Amino acid sequence: MVGLFSALLGAGIAGEYFIRQVRTIIPSHLATLEEGQEHSCMLSLTVLTRLEAGDTERAKSVLAQEVASWYRVPWQPEGPYRQKILDLIEATKSKSTVLRDELAKKPK
Repeated sequence: MVGLFSALLGAGIAGEYFIRQVRTIIPSHLATLEEGQEHSCMLSLTVLTRLEAGDTERAKSVLAQEVASWYRVPWQPEGPYRQKILDLIEATKSKSTVLRDELAKKPK
């Protein structure tokens, strides 16, 4: 009987700890996702504005900076699509002077 009570008490304490951890982690992840969406939106809006204004060189520069930023500091160094994206960057680099120049710059 004492063993059963101890097990239930332990499970209750562990459950409380788990719930606290989840309540702490979820808002942090949601904020990260929201920041990513805001960044993506602002990037798209910037490029769209530049393209609408006929400033294709600036639009290409903004996009190349973004690609170079990911290339240098990926979120997930071993992510499942990393190598495919790196291959695409390498293929595009040979065709894009703007991207090649941006990747040649030293990181800030």
